[in-house]
Amino acid sequence: MRRWTTEEIDILKEEYGNRRIETLQMELNRSEQSILNKAVRLGITQKENGSWFTVTDFCEATGISRTTVQYWINECDFPAKKSKTIAKKYVRIYPDSFWIWAEENKHRIQWPEFPKYIFGKEPDWVDVARKAGKSKVGKRRPWTTWEISELKFLLNQEKYTYPEISEKLNRSQGALKRKIYDLNLPWPVYVNRTAVPPYTQEEIDKAIDLYKSGYPLAEVAKMIGRTEMGLRGKLERSGYRITGKKIIRE
Repeated sequence: MRRWTTEEIDILKEEYGNRRIETLQMELNRSEQSILNKAVRLGITQKENGSWFTVTDFCEATGISRTTVQYWINECDFPAKKSKTIAKKYVRIYPDSFWIWAEENKHRIQWPEFPKYIFGKEPDWVDVARKAGKSKVGKRRPWTTWEISELKFLLNQEKYTYPEISEKLNRSQGALKRKIYDLNLPWPVYVNRTAVPPYTQEEIDKAIDLYKSGYPLAEVAKMIGRTEMGLRGKLERSGYRITGKKIIRE
């Protein structure tokens, strides 16, 4: 194992928390784990400015636009505190407060694009949110001519259900329903509901937790072995309302 030089340690102390971990890997020619372990041993967790960020620092570090952050501050209770010195006024963003806010506002951040360890150690839920954000199921994209033709073909067979067509076209059942309605196409074959076992409270709780973690409803349904439309209906009957990427108990 290659020993850390004084120069490398100085760079780590200066830049850890200010720059993307990938950038430090290239500059130091070290693995991600090596950098994290060394930072822990040195007691480095945040920037040297007192563990807070200005809006400019935050935007440069995360790649999130200043306009977006300002909107969060004005409309979404983003935890930015105004401060001032004799020379100037500025806004402080404290990492601990940011993580608390981010957990309640997961849907506002593109987690797969959010730099790792930019604020030092991350809460466990962040890794889950990153994985959830990488799911392709449920992401909106334009319908192609081939997909529409394939949809018509599958429906004309009069033997495929919503889940089966969803799997074949990699489309959510909600997207299928909207497209079928728009094109005035015949509906898919419905599952015999009497053959479907009732939902357990454990399933409902797991579905809610997964959805709040950032997984699309279609992916959540697959993970618990249910259909998307069936799960949506069950949640609504249980007093939950799904709006965008949030689920609210009414």
